[in-house]
Amino acid sequence: MKYKISDDSKLPQFVVDTWGPLVFLFMQDLRDQPGQIEKVKEHLSSMLAPLKGITADMGIETFQLADIWEDPMKCHFGFYDGNYCDANHIRDTHPSLAERLDLKNYHCEFLGPTSLQTCPVKEDSSDVRSGGMAYYFKLPPTVAVNIYKQTRDRSVPLPPDTMNKDVMDTNIVIPVSEKETKVSFGFYFPPGTEQSSKDAYIASSKGIQEEDRLVCESVQIGNDSDDIEIEAIDTGMFMKPEVLEFGFQKWMIEELEKIISELKKG
Repeated sequence: MKYKISDDSKLPQFVVDTWGPLVFLFMQDLRDQPGQIEKVKEHLSSMLAPLKGITADMGIETFQLADIWEDPMKCHFGFYDGNYCDANHIRDTHPSLAERLDLKNYHCEFLGPTSLQTCPVKEDSSDVRSGGMAYYFKLPPTVAVNIYKQTRDRSVPLPPDTMNKDVMDTNIVIPVSEKETKVSFGFYFPPGTEQSSKDAYIASSKGIQEEDRLVCESVQIGNDSDDIEIEAIDTGMFMKPEVLEFGFQKWMIEELEKIISELKKG
């Protein structure tokens, strides 16, 4: 179905972009700022560029949504987002996942305002995430995309009856109140993925989320307490593990300062 909208339409105008099975909407009504449309298009496109580069040879547009799971948490959304950007937490919070990742080659990159964490996945025939690379991509302020990309020669088609082990899931963080958050998980698989593999991946992801929940809700409890001490520790395992948190917070402060400046001008 198509609609023709006249030039004098008063409907809101938003910039959108697509990647794989997803549509991204830049939440700024530009109906009164037509001169900003191209600039915002370029901005949104540049934010999605790393995702498009990672998945250029994955046929990500064919991936199908298998399940949506919503998980309520008793913590501020900022604690969950901060936890996601803290690469150093994987070793202590997710011991099972840490065993499957080659943590010595974990890499963090702040792309302003997006961020990307990459790590090789060890070979293990019993693990649905076996082999390949893990990509954890953060889109501001509350969206994340996790990709597990199998290592293989992608110029050669998969042999018949061979399952494509690539997988992708999305995390959408929804603030509910100062001490409540809901995270909506979407699980996407390429055509032909066996149901048993889907179930195993989803179950594993839910287990990881349960570990995150315990940490984030504990942080909320600690934050509400008057008796709290914070100690920063650098284990040396990751290169500047705090860089993504710092970069994201710095970007948020700059964006808020711009908004305040514009409001003062108005």
